[in-house]
Amino acid sequence: MPFTREQMIYKAVVALDEAIGEYTGEKPRPSFALRFCLAYLFSQSDGNRLPYDEFWKYLSYEGHSGYDEDAARYVQSTRLRGCRNAIMKSVGMGGTPEVFEAVARGHRRNGRQASNS
Repeated sequence: MPFTREQMIYKAVVALDEAIGEYTGEKPRPSFALRFCLAYLFSQSDGNRLPYDEFWKYLSYEGHSGYDEDAARYVQSTRLRGCRNAIMKSVGMGGTPEVFEAVARGHRRNGRQASNS
C-alpha cells in the first residue's frame, strides 16, 4: 500500500531531525539519503529554496574562529532547527507542540512504529 503525501513528508522531517542529532547526540553530517529527503520535501514545498540550502550548508558548519566546540555545536544545532522549522512550514506542517512530539516519536527505538508511520 503506498504512503500518503503526509506520511512521506512526516518521514522526511523525522530524517531531518535525525540529521540534526537532536535525539541521537551525534554530529550532523551531510549524506545522499539526507539530500534525497531535502529534495523530496522541496518538491512538496511552497517553492522557497532558502531553508533547504541553509540546512545543507549548516550540516557542515564547523563554527567561526573564537568559538569553542560546545558553542559551535550550539550555534549549528540552533540554525539547523530553525531551518527544519521553516522547511516544516513550507510543506504545510504546523509548528505546534503536538507536531513536534509526533516527530520526536519517530526517533524512539522501542520496537514499535510511531503513530504517524
